[in-house]
Parts: sequence; C-alpha cells; structure tokens
Amino acid sequence: RDGSRPFGDRYRPLAGLALAGVVAAGTVLSVGGVATRAMSSAEAEQSVRLFLKSRSISESRIETLASLSRLSPAAGHYAAGLVGVAAQNQVGGGVNVLRGKLSVEGFPEYFFVAFLVKSSLGLLLLLAIALAVGLAGVLAAAFTAALGRRLRPSRLEAILLAPVFFLFVSGTWASYNIGIRHMLPAVPLLVVAVVVILFRAAPRLAMPVLLACGVLQAAETLAVHPFEISFFNVAAGGPAQGERWLNDSNLDWGQDLIRLARSLPALGVDEGALTVAYFGGDSPRYRLPRARLFDPVAGEVTPGLWAVSSYLLAAGPEALACRGQERAAAGYQRLREAVAHGRRVGRVGYSIHIVQIAGREDSPR
Repeated sequence: RDGSRPFGDRYRPLAGLALAGVVAAGTVLSVGGVATRAMSSAEAEQSVRLFLKSRSISESRIETLASLSRLSPAAGHYAAGLVGVAAQNQVGGGVNVLRGKLSVEGFPEYFFVAFLVKSSLGLLLLLAIALAVGLAGVLAAAFTAALGRRLRPSRLEAILLAPVFFLFVSGTWASYNIGIRHMLPAVPLLVVAVVVILFRAAPRLAMPVLLACGVLQAAETLAVHPFEISFFNVAAGGPAQGERWLNDSNLDWGQDLIRLARSLPALGVDEGALTVAYFGGDSPRYRLPRARLFDPVAGEVTPGLWAVSSYLLAAGPEALACRGQERAAAGYQRLREAVAHGRRVGRVGYSIHIVQIAGREDSPR
C-alpha cells in the first residue's frame, strides 16, 4: 500500500469543520432572529449605528455593518457586538470588579474565578469526575502493558478542547472583564468533551454520573429562579453573596428594575417617596414615573427611602471618573457614603438595594 488516502477521507475534516460552521451560523441567526423579531429593519439599523458610535467605530465600518444589518438584522447585531467588544477591549472596558477590588487593566485570573463561582456545582462536579477518570485511564494505559486498549486523547477531544483553552488563555490579557458571558461559547464544547471522555474511559460510570450531575444542576437552577442572571453557586455563597465576588453583568445588568416597580405595593412603599439610583439599560422614568431619579451631577443625597443598583455601589464613582465625568463621580461617591451610613431594609432580586438614608446630619455633604 502506498499510504495514500481516498479523496473523501482526505477532506473529511474540512467538511466537518464546514458543517460545524453552518450549524453555528444557523444557530446564531435563529436566536438573533427571535431576539430582533419585534424590530423593524430601520430600527435594527439605527440601533447598530448608535451602538457602534458609542464605541467610537469609524464611519466606514459603521456603514459596512449597517449594510449587513439591512440584509439581516440578526447578523448585523451579532457582527456589531463582536466589533464593539473588540474596540472596547482596545481602550479598556472601564472599571472591572473582582473580589472587592477594582481595576481598569483587568485581572488575569478574572474568567477562571468567574467560571468557578458562576458555574453550577453539578457542572463543576462533572468536570472534576471526568478529569479524574480521564487521568486514571491514561495512567493505567501508560503503566500497565497488559492493558489492551490504550486511552489517548482523541482528535475529537482535542478539537473540542482547543477553543476552550484559547478562550480562557486569551481572557487573561483582556481588559474587558464585565461578565462570564464572554466565556459562554466554551461551555458547550467543554461539556461535549467531558461526555466523550467519560464514555471512553468509564462507559459504565458515564450515564449515572451524567444523570446525577444533571439533576444537581437542575435543582440549583430551580432554587435561584427567576434570578438566573445573578446566579452564584452554593460554594461561593449563592447569589446573596455574589457582590463579594463579582458585579456588572454577573450580578447587576439592570434586570431588576421592573421587579422593583412591581414589588413596591407589597413592600408598602409609596413610589412618589422613593429615590432611584439605577444602573442598566431599562428606563426608570418609564417604570417608575412618580419616583425621584438621582442626579449624580447635582449630587444631592436627600434623606428618605432609596433604591440603589449594586454596581453603582461597587464601582459607580470609579466608572464615571474613568470616563472623565468627575462631577458625576463625586455624586456617586457621596451616595455610596450615605448608603454606608444608612440602613438597608431590603433587596429586589439581587441587584437593587432598598436603603433608608438618615437625616442630613448623618449624610455626607
């Protein structure tokens, strides 16, 4: 035999890669299509333009992505997101939060820590078992000559794990540490690789392990529902202790404003007596039309009942100072100090604190 391979076998890996690309593109466009289904073509294009301008993208690139958005709003939004994140990473993502510390350069260990505290114990247990079983199989194959089937990493496992390795390693240089969501593409690849390892190394153990870890993950998810964005596993203290680890989109993405509006009657709070300091993309003026909105530039911290977003307390002053908005930064610093001297009377979800701020003699000037 001359060792030559048939044409089909030679190009089978490329065909598989192409098929994976088609499936991935179809998934992105399908999900994006659902997310943008209520937007007209003009609205989708305008949102792309506004987003890219906020990231200081050149006009030529904006026009290119706007053209893509006209062709497919889902594809335009996805591409604009990639370009926007890349541009933001070049100039820095603002102020990053990790374990109570702040940084504009980012933390090399950020995504590793975020993965450990934001992943379910079911997933972490599955990874640990697969690692232990895989290593045991490799060691047994290496040191037992009588073992008929040697367990070496297959090409499939390498293909699945290489992007995971790339994402996490490249994340150590990222200055844009705002959420574990940037590592989410690695999770399905990691899980599939783990399943392959388990079934190759311990086929009898694989199914019971998967079922047990799946039930554990389901229980953890149901326990935190409907506050999945703020999920932290039990080992990290759960979502109630999430602020000690991370913030921003890991905990506070502005998602609880509508819950705040709906919970006021149950809390016995008059909307007109509430002052709101909010972080996020929702509209406090729309959700709470009678509430007073905090103006950080004026910086007046009046006594009374306040609803304050977690991120503003964690990094609000520093984030505004980083953007050159010194007066607003000073206002948020006064608010932070007033909250520290105030009395926390409740929490909406895990991202908005309800605080009773005392009289002027106790409030920072």
